[in-house]
Amino acid sequence: PTPVPTPTPTPVIARTTQNYPWVVATSTSIVNNVVNYLLNYDGTTVTSITASTSITYSSLQMNRVINVQRNNGNMWIAVGLGTSQGTSYMVVMNSIDGKSWNIVFTYSPSNSVTAKLTDVYWDGNAFVAVGNNSNIIYSADGASWYPSTFLSNVGSNTMSFNGVVSNGTTWVAAGQYSSAPFIMISTNGGQAWTQSTYNTVGLPTITSNSYINTISVINGLFMVGVYNDTATPASFWSIYTSPDGNNWTFISKTDAIQTNIPMRIMMNNYANDTIFMVGTIKLMYSTNGGVGWTTLVDVAVADNGTLSDIRMINPTTAIAVAYIRGGSFAPLIYTIDITATPPTATPMT
Repeated sequence: PTPVPTPTPTPVIARTTQNYPWVVATSTSIVNNVVNYLLNYDGTTVTSITASTSITYSSLQMNRVINVQRNNGNMWIAVGLGTSQGTSYMVVMNSIDGKSWNIVFTYSPSNSVTAKLTDVYWDGNAFVAVGNNSNIIYSADGASWYPSTFLSNVGSNTMSFNGVVSNGTTWVAAGQYSSAPFIMISTNGGQAWTQSTYNTVGLPTITSNSYINTISVINGLFMVGVYNDTATPASFWSIYTSPDGNNWTFISKTDAIQTNIPMRIMMNNYANDTIFMVGTIKLMYSTNGGVGWTTLVDVAVADNGTLSDIRMINPTTAIAVAYIRGGSFAPLIYTIDITATPPTATPMT
């Protein structure tokens, strides 16, 4: 099977709540329990963040950071991978303030596949995190994590999940299996999973050597961004939606932006129905449900950068982050006025 490409370490940002800072995370090293480059922003300042760990990691890469409000207070969760003495570990970190972190889960599979967690989501009742090597884990409190059960016989450990979301009743995890898009569904808080019927009936325009790179909930529908990297005459990405994770509707497809792999899709839930998407090189938006897309920023042209994430930080503003290729860690941060018509994006200096 064609493996899912390992993404270049890029910054990711937290979903935030009012009056809390937001976090940018990237590849990190730990020296004396200080995570040198897990950065905390309040819009103006950057601080080092300490982390408690029993393993000495030579590097940490956080692939997803979220911030949630629970009945007992605020919590941050970060997921990714750590490397120690040549061994890779799936890593979950938590924090109550975004500054002091505890590593609460580590796991290294027995095979030679690099272990990593790629995404985490909170539906108000449970956390679910997904990764490669067919791994899905869940937690009720963000501190104790447990492996999920697969109720479908899906074969070997070659499922690679790139995203997971919930609409409040159904969880959907999406990625790639055996060189094709793959979807699993859970209806009990991420504890047990079954194979989506999508994987047996297929969808138009999706062929082998494709993978689902991002999944979101948009207007009550699951929305996935699919990338095909070997199509003729050119690679393309496409958008699909589903009410239940099984029945999918084709929305749009493009051959024009061949290298703009969908990374994150975000809905403007405050001012209008605009959908934002960051691809690897373009920040785009759609005002017609994902049928048509307009480029807001081309970071490859503007800053030699690569986009990785987008999140709303208040009812009027969103943040998109990228990194500058060919150099040391230097995040590009764009503030987006989501109430403007059309929306505007301004680099943060």
